[in-house]
Amino acid sequence: MIGRRGVTSVVVGFLLAPSRLLAQRSERIRRIGVLMDQPESATSRERLGLFRDTIKALGWDEGRNLSLEVYWGATSLQSARPLATSLIASHYDVVLATGSPAVSALIENGASVPIVFTNVIDPIAQGFASSLARPGGRISGFTTFEFGVNAKHVEGMTEIFPGLGRLWGR
Repeated sequence: MIGRRGVTSVVVGFLLAPSRLLAQRSERIRRIGVLMDQPESATSRERLGLFRDTIKALGWDEGRNLSLEVYWGATSLQSARPLATSLIASHYDVVLATGSPAVSALIENGASVPIVFTNVIDPIAQGFASSLARPGGRISGFTTFEFGVNAKHVEGMTEIFPGLGRLWGR
């Protein structure tokens, strides 16, 4: 699992890409839309605070060169759809989406901005990415679990315990 610095690096990479291509750094305000898969609470604000702290440490200051707008409560596809519609209408430079319902709603609504996702299990099976190594398109992110690793886990267990007959159950 990749931590908050990894997510921040990808989001910042999307923000800097046009400036790097033009070999100049613009002081225009970059806009990040955040679609959270949780209702607003002390825990979810703390989670987002870690992202804000890391962005700030990289030189992105809200109000000076960054605008960060958060949409809370994309806990299901039904609740995510109106939030995604509103977010898309606001024309962000990049969107950070947490959870599968948020990403699905953005895709359904025809989001044309880069989307960085977190907290998505099996983005390939869900159609968010063509592969983990090369996701393709404008969607990239971090998954908390990769199913291909399971085979390696089973292989390792059978090497450690050669007489192992079953891994689960009785």
